[in-house]
Amino acid sequence: NDSLSSEAASDAEATVLSFYAAVAYGHSIPHATVDVRGGSSIVTTDELSISTRADSDLSIIATQNLIGTSTVVEKRNVTLAGAYSDVVSSAELSSDSTLTVGDDLNVDVFATREHNTQSNSAAYGDGTLGLALNVAVHESTIEALIDGDVTTGGDMTVDAELVTIKNDFNATSTVGTGSLGG
Repeated sequence: NDSLSSEAASDAEATVLSFYAAVAYGHSIPHATVDVRGGSSIVTTDELSISTRADSDLSIIATQNLIGTSTVVEKRNVTLAGAYSDVVSSAELSSDSTLTVGDDLNVDVFATREHNTQSNSAAYGDGTLGLALNVAVHESTIEALIDGDVTTGGDMTVDAELVTIKNDFNATSTVGTGSLGG
């Protein structure tokens, strides 16, 4: 059994707890690729497996003053959470490639995303402004491309899958009884 494989994993975590203002940012960019370039030729008498796997785990949390009424008389609190991910899992056999496989040919392209981005703001007591912003941009490229001559002595399977385990984004703000809070 012959194989070509690539794996990439990214685990980004950021948690910020503060008074008045909190900013948290993180990014996850796992790229797993197998690319047989032009002019290449693969010959095997056995089974050939080509596989890629990219896993993105991202947890970004900005939180400030959620512990109750401030003893330092905070009237305004602002939080910002930002996240970016670019998940790539790709197997490509270019148009000039020639594959001759004596048994089965299996191409598996797989990726997972588990993302959580939160922004939490609170101005209790005489608070007049609590502002929470959350900006998250997530991109995914999952591709299994075969372009060229392929000869197998068995079965050929091509499988590409993206699994989103978690995709949570939220921003919450709480304000007290100040002039804007009511």
